[in-house]
This record gives sequence, C-alpha cells and structure tokens, in this order.
Amino acid sequence: MSVTIYTIQDNIYCRMAKKYFDEKKITYNEYDIISDIQKAVEMEKKAKFVGVPVILIGRKTIIGFDKKRLDKILD
Repeated sequence: MSVTIYTIQDNIYCRMAKKYFDEKKITYNEYDIISDIQKAVEMEKKAKFVGVPVILIGRKTIIGFDKKRLDKILD
C-alpha cells in the first residue's frame, strides 16, 4: 500500500502523523510543500484542500492527523 504525506516542517500534526507511521513501521513518501511548490500544487489538486498534513493511502485521502481513520484504514 502506497502512503504519501504532504507536510510543512515543524507542524505539530505533521510530526504526529510521521511519528505514527514510524511507530507502526510504515514506509511513506514525504513532501514538504514549502520547499517543493510543485508538490504543493499536486497536493491541492488531489485533496482539494490547502493545509497539512494531507495523507494519501492508496486511493484514500486523509486531511489532518486523524488517528482513528488511519487505524481503520491500516489495520
């Protein structure tokens, strides 16, 4: 299952999401939307949202750090 997370450095919710994935030993691709404007545009098109974190798991999009939804999708 492919996991992508769009982040901003030092954002608490982004850090929480990455810690969650690390603790579950889930590999993910991370894109900092401040340093990579193309990824910011990509995120906005896919999620139709401007804010972080945006997490893509397969075809599912999660906006924000929603642990309950992440647990449901990944377990």
